[in-house]
Formats: sequence, C-alpha cells, structure tokens
Amino acid sequence: MSLVDEFLPGRTTTVLLVVLAVVVGYAAVTVTVGDESLDAEKVETLVVEETNEVRDAHGVQSVETDSSLREPARRHAEDMARHGYVGHETPEGELPYQRYADCVEEGYSGENVANTWHNINIMTDRGEVPTAHLSDEREVAEHLVESWMASDGHRTTLLNDDWTRIGVGVAVTDENEVFAVQAFCSEPFVD
Repeated sequence: MSLVDEFLPGRTTTVLLVVLAVVVGYAAVTVTVGDESLDAEKVETLVVEETNEVRDAHGVQSVETDSSLREPARRHAEDMARHGYVGHETPEGELPYQRYADCVEEGYSGENVANTWHNINIMTDRGEVPTAHLSDEREVAEHLVESWMASDGHRTTLLNDDWTRIGVGVAVTDENEVFAVQAFCSEPFVD
C-alpha cells in the first residue's frame, strides 16, 4: 500500500482542518499581543475614578480612597494572584470582615473581586465582538468596573449608598493576569 492509498482526502483533510482551526482559534484568544507592563497602582486609581463616575451616574455619593482599606485589598489581590483563585475567602480561611477589621469595628464593609487579562485577547460576552483586548490601565479599569456592574451582587455592592470610603488593590502576574479587589466601608454606626 502506498502513501497515496493511505491518505483519505475526506476524513484526513477534515481532521487536519479541525486541528488547525482549534490551534489558530486558541492562539487568537490567548496570545500575548505586546510586552508592555501594567502599572497596578494606576489601575487602582482609575478603578476608583470609574467607580465614582458610575456611582454619580446612578445618583449615589462618591467614595474617598482610604489606605486602611487599600492595603488589605492589595494584599488580597496579591494572594489571589499568588494562589490562582478569585474569591472572598483565602485558602487559609480569611474572610473580608477579618481583612477590614478597622472598618467593621466602626460600621460595615463590602468587597468585590474580579480578574481579567492585560495585553491578551480575551473572550467576552459583551457587545458585537466576542473578544476584547485591554491594552492599557484605563481599559483594564473600565473592564473591571463594567464586569462588576454586569453582575447583580457586585452591582449592589458597588452602588450601596452607605459606602463613604474605598480601597482598591490590583496585582498582575507574569502572564498578564490581573486580579482586583474593591473594598468599601460605611461610616460608623450611630447609637
């Protein structure tokens, strides 16, 4: 039997085309397009700006940045990046009320967490185009806030009128995965 006899044009061609489509499709969605690094601190500042713009558009008071919230939010973002998870509870069992204990002593706190990618084409279910490319700090910040607003629970947290303070933490991995934490605190309760 010759090589020509073993080649079945219909089935072999179909298999090769499917394999090629999968490889090319995967590369189009996950390939790193550039090598510029992301300034996490700038993203944090822009998330606060975007948050206040959204709150203002919904008739909710702005929130002020508070370092007593920002530092634990940063630590939590770094922990998520280091351990590869997105959640409110750490692998060690730490919960938000423990992270923001100063706030909890006075009033109450809330937290939103998320992750996305920088400088990599990502799949999205928003808009007409099924992919997005977040190429700078502003685009990453906008995407994070839009993602929180697209989720009922996160939206409720972001638009809570009791919040007066905010702390945002962002961590970026070597693979350009972005982990973000948005922490809120209310004013002290009045007896």
